[in-house]
Amino acid sequence: MVIHDLQNEIRETLRKSRIEAYSLETSLLLQHVLACDRQWLLLHRQEQLTAEQEGWARSLARRRAEGIPLQYLLGSWEFYGLEFEVGEGVLIPRPDTERLCDIAIEQIGERPAVVADLCAGSGCVAAAVQCACAQAQMFAVELSELALPYLRRNLARNAPQVTVIEGDVLSGDTPGLLPQLDAILSNPPYLTAEDMEHLQREVRHEPALALYGEEDGLGFYRGITQLWKHRLRPGGLLAYEIGINQHTAVAKILRENGFSRIQYAEDLHGVIRVVYGFTNKEENHGG
Repeated sequence: MVIHDLQNEIRETLRKSRIEAYSLETSLLLQHVLACDRQWLLLHRQEQLTAEQEGWARSLARRRAEGIPLQYLLGSWEFYGLEFEVGEGVLIPRPDTERLCDIAIEQIGERPAVVADLCAGSGCVAAAVQCACAQAQMFAVELSELALPYLRRNLARNAPQVTVIEGDVLSGDTPGLLPQLDAILSNPPYLTAEDMEHLQREVRHEPALALYGEEDGLGFYRGITQLWKHRLRPGGLLAYEIGINQHTAVAKILRENGFSRIQYAEDLHGVIRVVYGFTNKEENHGG
């Protein structure tokens, strides 16, 4: 079979399975199988496929039609201009999270700041911020045994100077594993119990541990803010990615824990995606 015919077949398979971007995803799957770029694929549509290539492409298309995320099938995904290995057990990097990186980079700049990324997952936030803030000393904290291998490999590839800490961010023992911090960043699990019942079929394949933020979705914001505020130096930054319409509740948690100058950052669609605040410069949060 030639590439063009298989491309049409896979496109139809994905369309029938209600994959929204079925044409683009067909192209990406074939580029993955053939180890080529889009331009090569367009110029070689009449080229004959091997039986192995044909079988592999059909297998990937079938799994995609069953709802397996495209990113897991490709094995990697781009975030902030960097490539990250992904697979079952690790949350897929999303464009929404780039706003958290924007704010962190803007606030940290070229200072030799000590920074922690809590619930680090694939390492996308830690790596992106470390690459942009060369003077920073970054720590990435993660608990999941499934996510940790991805975290270590992704940091080895993109930002080997980041230190990985295996630990539970909600355990009282974990903050003591790190030095005093100038900034804490986190994209914690923030879906509510109701959200978990209505997940898109692709998201159901991602780790619940990285998604569920207790009944009201705010459990990690409460826990991290209370446990980690004393690890921040005076004037230190705490920045969270949040779910839709969680900004008021998360800002309240920050305020109740002594944070001030609380601000919001919107995504490209005007949705508030980041809430951040600072510890009081006069207070000493040493611990």
